[in-house]
Amino acid sequence: MPDQGSYPYLVLTKDDYSRLFVGAQLFEREGSFQHLQVARQTIEHYGRPLAHYVDQHKIFQFVEHHGVHVRYTLYADKVDSQFKRALRSLDISLIYTGQGKAEAKGKVEKAFDYLQRRILSLWERYSIKASLKCRRYSMKL
Repeated sequence: MPDQGSYPYLVLTKDDYSRLFVGAQLFEREGSFQHLQVARQTIEHYGRPLAHYVDQHKIFQFVEHHGVHVRYTLYADKVDSQFKRALRSLDISLIYTGQGKAEAKGKVEKAFDYLQRRILSLWERYSIKASLKCRRYSMKL
């Protein structure tokens, strides 16, 4: 957060048809749970989508376990991630962006680029320092 030496993680859901941001939240850490929170927020407010379009982030691609005695990594073709299982239980398809496909990545990256510039300027304008305030102001975008 500003002046705290750490960076927030923005989890964002954008409607492909209307191009509206339909779910967004800042978190102090990023993981499956945080992505599921934003997906739930979006579904509760707008209803169940037919599909959820995601990038190649490891949260959506594979399962890792680093136990005391056993360590393993299983990729999406061998096992379903927690995020994929949760969406499948709601009958929502998961679509992955193609690796190295600029047109797919551009849809997502443009939004993040804009929001990074916008959020930082708002934080400076309103002298926001606390993480809860950051979260509250970012949701008003």
